[in-house]
Amino acid sequence: MIRELMLFIAGAEFQSTFEAFFLKHALKFTDDEEHRLEYTQLFQEFQELFEQFMQQFYLKNNITEAEFGKRCRAAVKNDAKASQYLESHEENGTCIRAIEYHLQFTIFANFENVAKTWWFDLLEASPLVVSTVLDAIGEHIIYVSQEHSSLKYTRLCLAGIVMDEEKDRITITQTGIATDDRFPFQDGESRSNGFQWVVFQHVTDNLTLVRWSLLNFCPVNAKGPLSLSEMARNLRCAVRPNDSKESILMKIHIAVEGALGNLRDQFRHRCGRFRLEPPSTMGSRNFSMESLRHIHT
Repeated sequence: MIRELMLFIAGAEFQSTFEAFFLKHALKFTDDEEHRLEYTQLFQEFQELFEQFMQQFYLKNNITEAEFGKRCRAAVKNDAKASQYLESHEENGTCIRAIEYHLQFTIFANFENVAKTWWFDLLEASPLVVSTVLDAIGEHIIYVSQEHSSLKYTRLCLAGIVMDEEKDRITITQTGIATDDRFPFQDGESRSNGFQWVVFQHVTDNLTLVRWSLLNFCPVNAKGPLSLSEMARNLRCAVRPNDSKESILMKIHIAVEGALGNLRDQFRHRCGRFRLEPPSTMGSRNFSMESLRHIHT
């Protein structure tokens, strides 16, 4: 039902009606006391217009407003799911064997541009992360190193792109590698490892459904898997000597959930530049590999 609403909102009639409304009143949206009453009237007009469209949506899909609200709340509740798996080590005590996480969200942009934005985030450096392409295997598989110097954290990743034209979607897979003889551990350094796959599903020319799944194993350092306390401290959690295992697990869960939520929101923001771009100017599925000319040797 959420998908039906997205298609309805993305439809030409809905878009053109609200675009005309905002264009008509654009000059009236100024921040002054003189137009305060006018703001209220415009808001009421907008609310009435939106309610008319929602009534059309309910009739079209043969559903009541109450039932639709119930389904929406269930969908939002299931937007992110997390699981933790524990195991014991004689040397490090209890550690997290793996964390599984699933996120689903939408972006108002063409799915090809959304996928390219994710791909280039792997290749391009930022103020917080130094990215180096170490090797390329064919056209759509790369081996990349991402260093978070402030966190003393490195991620070695084998990433690939799968383009499914029949189902109109693009999938990017990422495999984190813990150890590589070419890159020995530095003092205090830890590394994540595991699997990620992100599916960018075409809904309309300007609407993409993103499904992001992760299975991350326990981070490791030169001595082996991190303990619960070590992992919590790496995530900038406050850990006290008398904290119980359950308390530390909850802190890790909250930290990971917050970090992934921030990554999702930042990614959405970066894709915002495509929101007003007409479909006719969207790029092709030719994922540029120009950055590979800087391959580390």
